[in-house]
Amino acid sequence: IDKGLDKDGLSVLLVQPNINLFDKRNISIKNKNLDNIIKKTHEKILPNNDLIIWPESAIPYHRVQNPLDRNYLLQKLFKYDKQYLLTGNIIYENPNVYNSAVLLDKNGINSMYHKRQLVPLAEHFPFSENFEYLKNINIGQTNFSKGKADHVFNIKGYQIASLICFESTFPEINRRHANMDLDAIVYLVNDGWYTTPPQPQQHAKQAIYRAIENRMPVIRCANTGISMLINRAGEIENMIDLNKTGTMNISINKNNYEKTFYTRFGNVFSLILLIITLILLCK
Repeated sequence: IDKGLDKDGLSVLLVQPNINLFDKRNISIKNKNLDNIIKKTHEKILPNNDLIIWPESAIPYHRVQNPLDRNYLLQKLFKYDKQYLLTGNIIYENPNVYNSAVLLDKNGINSMYHKRQLVPLAEHFPFSENFEYLKNINIGQTNFSKGKADHVFNIKGYQIASLICFESTFPEINRRHANMDLDAIVYLVNDGWYTTPPQPQQHAKQAIYRAIENRMPVIRCANTGISMLINRAGEIENMIDLNKTGTMNISINKNNYEKTFYTRFGNVFSLILLIITLILLCK
């Protein structure tokens, strides 16, 4: 799938590996899983690709902090000079554990973003950051720590925010990033929990609203689907369906459009209408 290409933009290769949850958690095939996603990348990578995007938790068993595993990944992956990889990974910063978006180049870790809006119970036990005895409660895959700061990745002069999965459903965190002079928003997603409609479709459509609200192109890279390229008008220009393996060669152009009213002022219009409604009801 090679729509949305522009020779003057930032050239991006998106990979949807389609690894089911059972294989992802099978430690005996972790090397096979990593080699497979590298192979899928090599099959479609172009010499002019500036950025490779893999989905949330793409690298098996969170290996980018291990020097041997990281060197193996970088040596095997990068076929051409001056390329970057943006991927989901688990990051350990003792005593905290984060669900993160990590930007790597051939020299190693460039920068990272720690997910701020975690899924209650599945990723984070409520109030565990305030009460020490709650930190050991693990109902989902782990009890992640909440990220503390918004972050923008600078890739060859292009400003990109990489939010993670559930964060696509929250307008405010997207608005904050859009106000940081972005060229695009990227979502790294693992919807492997849902193999049938309607949940994956419902989740994917949230990205359309974020594109329209902020007049911002959105790239959604999902593990098992649905991956999408959405333009600033909210139109889906390219898509890889649910439970499919695939790639997209696309491009990101500089965002020279003015910020929308919503990006600049948030929900102020809705608040004004709410106040007017309350005044009318009180009469």
